[in-house]
Amino acid sequence: MKRMLCLLFASMLVLVSCSQGASPPASGSTGASTAAPASSTASAATPVNEADSGVAKDGLPIVQETIQMRALVAKYIDVPDWNGHPYTEQMKEWTNIDIAWDCVPDAGFEEKRNLVFASNDLPDFVMRAKLSPQLEAKYAQAGQLLTLNDYMDYLPNLSRIMEEDEGIRKGIAQPDGNIYAFPQLNTTEGNLVSKQYINKTWLDRLGLDMPTTTEEFYQTLLAFRDQDANGNGNPNDEIPYAGTHKPGGNDRSYRMVQNLLGAWGIGHYYPIKDEPYAYVDVDANNTVYLTANDNRFRGVVEYLAKLWAEGLIDKESFSQDRNAVAPKITEDLVGYVFDGNNTQWMGASRENFVAMPALTGPNGDRKWIDVSSNVQGTGACVVTTACQYPEAAMRWIDFGYSEQGTVAIRMGIEGESWYKDDDGKYQLFDHIKNDPNGLTLDQAVSQWSVYCGGSVPQFITDDVDQSAAQLPQTKADTEVLNPDRVQFSQVPKLKFTEEESNRLSRYEQDIVPYINENLVKFITGERPMSEWDAYTTELGKMDIEAYLSIYQASFDRWNS
Repeated sequence: MKRMLCLLFASMLVLVSCSQGASPPASGSTGASTAAPASSTASAATPVNEADSGVAKDGLPIVQETIQMRALVAKYIDVPDWNGHPYTEQMKEWTNIDIAWDCVPDAGFEEKRNLVFASNDLPDFVMRAKLSPQLEAKYAQAGQLLTLNDYMDYLPNLSRIMEEDEGIRKGIAQPDGNIYAFPQLNTTEGNLVSKQYINKTWLDRLGLDMPTTTEEFYQTLLAFRDQDANGNGNPNDEIPYAGTHKPGGNDRSYRMVQNLLGAWGIGHYYPIKDEPYAYVDVDANNTVYLTANDNRFRGVVEYLAKLWAEGLIDKESFSQDRNAVAPKITEDLVGYVFDGNNTQWMGASRENFVAMPALTGPNGDRKWIDVSSNVQGTGACVVTTACQYPEAAMRWIDFGYSEQGTVAIRMGIEGESWYKDDDGKYQLFDHIKNDPNGLTLDQAVSQWSVYCGGSVPQFITDDVDQSAAQLPQTKADTEVLNPDRVQFSQVPKLKFTEEESNRLSRYEQDIVPYINENLVKFITGERPMSEWDAYTTELGKMDIEAYLSIYQASFDRWNS
């Protein structure tokens, strides 16, 4: 039936679409640009390499007569509804593809996505899909995902990128050699290095140096607690350390330890950052081991338990996300926070915060391991087997990997939110960078673009990026951690066979929740550290050896 529809669609002859008559405004003009981008390989009026499906293999529009599709998308809090959004409206005019977006807020998206696949009530594609490698394999095995390999003629931009960098292909292909999901690709340092932030205004007010060791950090938090660090006359309202670790679809409790693992010697070689977080690491001999029963991991937990017991960590740290912490920062109540790669989410007092360097631990270890690969995310978007126009969907998504496509995703509309300067560089208008209504850069640019929150198929470079990663402060913050961070190429992007994925899901149901639960209990004092041996004994009764063997096989493939 799909092929018959495609053949019928290919036979339709139309005149020029409504978008073809528009012309782009000059840089800096006030009218929205609706014409095809100048960098397209064909004009909007004359698509090239049109296939039997009626879909142009390159150039714009993608199709001659408007078609409709249905897509599910995770909506980031700062991005307005994708229906009627300037970016999606521009894409509709450029491509002749009209998409009805089912927008689900990030907080409830994973539940909705899982239900959609479980019920097999599939849209044409899922954007910001946030699929783990295990879910990719699961849905592919169920016959619910199209294989990108079969549509490479309709993926000119992603194909070119993979030809130029074999590591990209290696990072997104499943063990069977097939690619089932579109990645988010990134080469900008500011976006790839997550950071920890400390209130520099508080340090200066109290005459404190920047902490560089875990002991100095502890003493700094004590001073924040006891010495009226915010200077409001109330010595009891300061929150030395605010966590943003509210569990979502994947339990984020592990984030409490993430920034400290390198100070205890964990993650120095090939830090594994799978979601759901696997609590596995690779040692100097390329052997995968479990971190959660390692004595060094115990040291991190004991350290955090001490901070918690002495009132240095916000007691809401495991029940709040960044949206709950931002108002506390705005009220100048927070001394330290670990979340994000820039400070834009923090609110009005964000300028008080600067990146804190990687800390040296009690045994002299120091490494910053919270770093992403250039393959920043592998499950950003998938086309389902329910898609009526798969070639068109592939082209629509692939356009995001072109320079003009990434500019549109990240900067929005030429003449409205961005322009080219005299040197030919992309620039955001001043009213975006300095919003008159007090919006942050991310909030202001999101009125025109859809990149915020990540997990969007795009190819981010410094040339096409005007996000907060390019702000002088973000660059300075990144430089603070660069001397001690692992290299982007060291971060494995692990994939699993169908059999491995099925086994791993079974093991994870016991192992990972048990670790998450006890991690919180030990840190909060609900379970005393004297019971650590009992915890590791219970953990040892689970299928740890089989669990690790799956990760070892996957890592060996990635590292080959």
